[in-house]
Amino acid sequence: MRESGIRVWVLTGDKVETAVEIAKSCRLFAKDSHILQAVGTRCASEAASCLETKGLENVAPTSLSMVLDGLSVSHMLASAESRATLYQLAARAGSCVCCRLSPMQKRNLVELVHEQDPRSITLSIGDGANDVPMIQGAHIGVGIRGKEGSAAVQASDFAVGQFEFLANLLFCHGRRAYRRVATFLCFFMYKSVVLGWSYIIYAHVVRFAGKLSYPEGLDMIFNPLTSCAVVVVMATDFDCVDIEAIRSPGLYRPGHERAYMNVCEFSKWMILATLQGVLAWTLPMRLLTTHVQRTEQHARYWEASFTAFTIVIIIVHLRLLILAKKHMRLLGVAVIALEVIAYVPTVAFLATQSGALGQNLFGVPQRILESMSLDRITPLLCVIVVPCLALLMDFLINFIYLWLARLTRKLRGANGISPTQLNLVELASMRSERE
Repeated sequence: MRESGIRVWVLTGDKVETAVEIAKSCRLFAKDSHILQAVGTRCASEAASCLETKGLENVAPTSLSMVLDGLSVSHMLASAESRATLYQLAARAGSCVCCRLSPMQKRNLVELVHEQDPRSITLSIGDGANDVPMIQGAHIGVGIRGKEGSAAVQASDFAVGQFEFLANLLFCHGRRAYRRVATFLCFFMYKSVVLGWSYIIYAHVVRFAGKLSYPEGLDMIFNPLTSCAVVVVMATDFDCVDIEAIRSPGLYRPGHERAYMNVCEFSKWMILATLQGVLAWTLPMRLLTTHVQRTEQHARYWEASFTAFTIVIIIVHLRLLILAKKHMRLLGVAVIALEVIAYVPTVAFLATQSGALGQNLFGVPQRILESMSLDRITPLLCVIVVPCLALLMDFLINFIYLWLARLTRKLRGANGISPTQLNLVELASMRSERE
């Protein structure tokens, strides 16, 4: 857990000597660690002075440990200034043990982390009724089912049979679930923006006259034909097996560093959606409706609109295929192919007299196929070329993104800034490089 970047605090009601020996036996305290103790203090200033790290600037944070008792904690939690001091002192240490705590003091310490660092994510794990306030005060509460009763399990978000199962919960289930949910949300917004840019562009072309940009019925089938695949792919896709995830705790860092869902990552998704959406609409319109006689303008416009919609469908599914990891199961690929294949009979039905929701789509696919010649092969070329250009944009943006991140890391390294001060762009780029 410590190798993955998780800061471990032990909040217990045991005696100080017992808690310290247990911390040493379970290697929470290293053999060469410097232990700072604030036990039996009479005021907050005395407790803070006992925890001062003067003269230990050269000591690594992992070798610095801190021990407090319930009396010292009560003094430090009494005022806002002492609360901030307590958090700053505890944050310097690699591990912290608080002994002789009441159930509410445990919860107050958890809430102290929320108060001093709003971006932090807290997890509390306990097995008894005295751990219930702490479990309920954390973002994620985990209860251990055992001899201490079921109060902790009933108050928790997750229940495990043994403490060692926490590694599976964090490094396997939690890490994978965070990546899946973050990618799922970004992809859903991405595909909507790709389609939405055609509405925006056409609305400005017709001066907001309220005309349709796509034939009737195509808007209705977009979400059903692009939503099932992402659910199946995200549910079955994984980047590494559970054994590798537990053996490599560093893979967990992108989670609590918010590398998959942040402002920079979301901006990259939206920039890519904007470029691909504009390309998918403007290029077919320019190639298929320019230099067309006035008598053919209406029919050629709906052919270009239908071609643009087909291009959007292909781009969205190709983007989903790129997102999938190398271990993606065959089911995910099959669902993506099934959605693309299902688009053909669906459009063919909507283009018939019995299935048409309006006259704009009626006969459009048939006219495109029947008039395929050397001078009318442009729709087919658009369907093939435009998605390839869109994928080149995807790789180009990722390349620029990683190049800027590497340049930022070099500049920060030249200025003597530690790697822990990397911003979210760099963390996301490190994750992309690792993938």
